[in-house]
Amino acid sequence: MNTIYAEPTPTEFLAMVAHDLKSPINAEILALKQLRNIEDMSKRTELINEIIGAANYMKNLVDNILGKYKLETGILTLRRSDFCLKSLVSECIDETRCLLDSKTVVFDCKLKNVNINADYFEIKRVVYNLLVNAAEHAKKDTKIEIKLHKKWGNFTLSIKNYGRGIENPEEIFNQNFSKRGSTGLGLYISKRVINAHDGTINAKSRGKWARLSFTLPAYQH
Repeated sequence: MNTIYAEPTPTEFLAMVAHDLKSPINAEILALKQLRNIEDMSKRTELINEIIGAANYMKNLVDNILGKYKLETGILTLRRSDFCLKSLVSECIDETRCLLDSKTVVFDCKLKNVNINADYFEIKRVVYNLLVNAAEHAKKDTKIEIKLHKKWGNFTLSIKNYGRGIENPEEIFNQNFSKRGSTGLGLYISKRVINAHDGTINAKSRGKWARLSFTLPAYQH
């Protein structure tokens, strides 16, 4: 039986946005307060990176809201270019370090050539959304496993975390699918972006693990 998710009212949506912004804002304030009293350069650099990570999280949330507007108004335009998907994933991992807490990221990619022709910023948004989702739902002291491989002329990126699992994985990409009062836009927009690139995205869960993955056509030049 499919669950029906009602469109939130404007007031409810603002409350969801405020909920999603609260944690990174508090993290930034705490890091800035600590930064004032730390002279050790390595620790200062670590705190600055945490602040940058929190800022990137908030930027991604704002981008998701704008992305929803573009999708609903039909003005989302893909700006394709050639780039290395492996490098993009590594960049996203670095930018989400502040959200990982005690979790360890294991990135497995033995491919040398991972070039695709796609919209760099939109695909980065998808990878970032999947990583944030994995970090938020993984238990402490667990691994987040990322795999990038090629099969039948397509590249597949999967991100697996260990936590509560997903009760209805087939519904996770639905708009407003959320059980914690957040906007729930990240995965919904990710599906729309991947579909616009002629790709597929899906979620699987069994027991205490969940794996989200997407597949894109590989363009070799």
